[in-house]
Amino acid sequence: IRFDMTFATYYAKKRAEGKPHRVAITHVAKKLVRVIFALEKQDIDFNPSKVR
Repeated sequence: IRFDMTFATYYAKKRAEGKPHRVAITHVAKKLVRVIFALEKQDIDFNPSKVR
């Protein structure tokens, strides 16, 4: 989260929704796993502009 603004923004959004730190981190981790799975499945490189 500290080094990638894509996931830092998502974390900040979850915190703004009132989620506790650990819950927000869990949401970020799940999103990261989904992104990694999609990258491996489609055999493409990470492009932060395509992450929703």
